[in-house]
Amino acid sequence: MSVIIQNISKKYSRKGIQDYVVRINEMEVCRLQHRSEDGLATLLFRSAYAVEEKEVARLRALGEKIKQLQSMSKNTKKGNKKMIERIYVAAKGRFQDIVKYKNEHRKDLEEKKYDKLQAVLHQAFNHASQGKGKERHDVLGENFEDQPIMWIEKHFKSFQLGQAVKKIHEAQTLPKERAIAELLGAINYLAAKVIDLENN
Repeated sequence: MSVIIQNISKKYSRKGIQDYVVRINEMEVCRLQHRSEDGLATLLFRSAYAVEEKEVARLRALGEKIKQLQSMSKNTKKGNKKMIERIYVAAKGRFQDIVKYKNEHRKDLEEKKYDKLQAVLHQAFNHASQGKGKERHDVLGENFEDQPIMWIEKHFKSFQLGQAVKKIHEAQTLPKERAIAELLGAINYLAAKVIDLENN
């Protein structure tokens, strides 16, 4: 058995939406669209999801047909009635398995949409807890909510004053040359605040 995922777009492109068909040997199973920028792994996942959707639809139609058979007249032969019931139970069980599998993988697909956001948030966390943020803001080993990034916002309703206080605070733990640079920056922010007050 060969499973084929073929690009059938009128115009092939490595960007934008492309049309695909999924085949098993020569039999067409389903069609789907895929954004080229999302890559091969997502294409494979979307193809599997499209096949699942097709199977769910087929099983739903089969279930409806069997329900019709179940409601046949009371004159249905006993043997045929038992056979119909067995088919219905088997189809219903398979349908429930497919729906469960589909829902689990739909969650994976939804989460994948936010992979880049998750990566940025992870970098931001590392920056605050391990990198420059920790070096500059975690002077006293405080929790994040007790660090200057929080109390400066609470007590200083001015960008210039907030930046000046931030630089003064950070200068306390920096090497000499870097501390001087931060304090000169603080002076400039204070000067900017003086100019702002004089103009208003």
